[in-house]
Amino acid sequence: MIENINPFPFIHKARYEMDFGLVKSKLDDVLQECREGVEKYNVPILESGGGMSTAPVSSDFQAHLLPEFEGLNLFLQKVIDEVLPLWGINPKQMKYIDRSWCNIHPPGGITVEHRHTGIMASAVYYLNKPKDSGDLLIRNPMEMYKCNDPIDAGEWDTFNWKNIEAETGDLLIFPGWLLHKTEINKSTEDRYVLTWNIRSEKCNALFR
Repeated sequence: MIENINPFPFIHKARYEMDFGLVKSKLDDVLQECREGVEKYNVPILESGGGMSTAPVSSDFQAHLLPEFEGLNLFLQKVIDEVLPLWGINPKQMKYIDRSWCNIHPPGGITVEHRHTGIMASAVYYLNKPKDSGDLLIRNPMEMYKCNDPIDAGEWDTFNWKNIEAETGDLLIFPGWLLHKTEINKSTEDRYVLTWNIRSEKCNALFR
């Protein structure tokens, strides 16, 4: 047996239990408004296959500010303070939530490949993740150094994209520069996630 050792971890998982039913109807209302606006004004979004996000209205609707997420936000702050030293970042660094949003992926829904440029850390919380509804996929950040390795062309994407298994109640933390997307929701239910972008600034900003 071998033991996989990574002295430079960049993705982390924690767990927080909450009752999604307490906030589902509020999120559904905002998501429906977003769907109508996206369709009416042809707004480009990262979701496909019927997926939708509140990201287009995140300047007006910060999902994490719903009172039902107060405990989750406090938990996130504690987790971030544990993760940052593992990245070589002082946890006392001034930090704040830049914005947050909720995504819904119905059967067949996905979020396409992207990164969160200029963001110190991104967090994803699975509000509802049915079986077979798809995982987060991350792209190998060492890909550029693997170009000369004898990897078959047909296996390149398989090798460089890895899924991060999770379930309802799991919280994932990763740096904003990490390329990521989602698997297709192959279940018969909707997958819901809450996402935060966390910035660091030297000015007098608050984690709020």
